[in-house]
Amino acid sequence: MIKYRTRFNEIKAIEVLRETDKQVVILVGKTERRENKFSDWSSWHDTWAAAHDFLIAKAENEVNSL
Repeated sequence: MIKYRTRFNEIKAIEVLRETDKQVVILVGKTERRENKFSDWSSWHDTWAAAHDFLIAKAENEVNSL
């Protein structure tokens, strides 16, 4: 399945092997790697639109805090 990862200010479509409520499992080379769905570095979303909305809200919060 395809999920969308936001990291810094970019959205990237990535093939996810499986997921739980809190983690996704991706294939990096020949090795399976687990990542938290939400961390300080990245967030995972079901659609590109949801990822985009997340980045817009994050940017708005940063502007409002200035």
